[in-house]
Amino acid sequence: MSGISGLILSIFLLAIGGGVGYYIHKVQAKTKLSNAQQQAEETLVEAKKEAENLKRAMLVEAKDELYKARNDFEKETKDRRVELQNLEKRILQKETI
Repeated sequence: MSGISGLILSIFLLAIGGGVGYYIHKVQAKTKLSNAQQQAEETLVEAKKEAENLKRAMLVEAKDELYKARNDFEKETKDRRVELQNLEKRILQKETI
């Protein structure tokens, strides 16, 4: 009987060991999944922050370019106005002569 008892005990312990191993594997898989989800969320938050920073930088750059373009336009307009005034003076001088 001790041979059969030992065999039954071995099968029982093997079944318990398999169950414990399965449970440990399941817990580890769940932990890995949780860690991966957390890392994905952190990556997403960082990506959103970086996108927002890039957006701000591009807005600042666009405002600077608009400011420069406006100043260039105003300078060109002023230069043309002066040029037209000079031409008008010449024409008036020719008419008076």
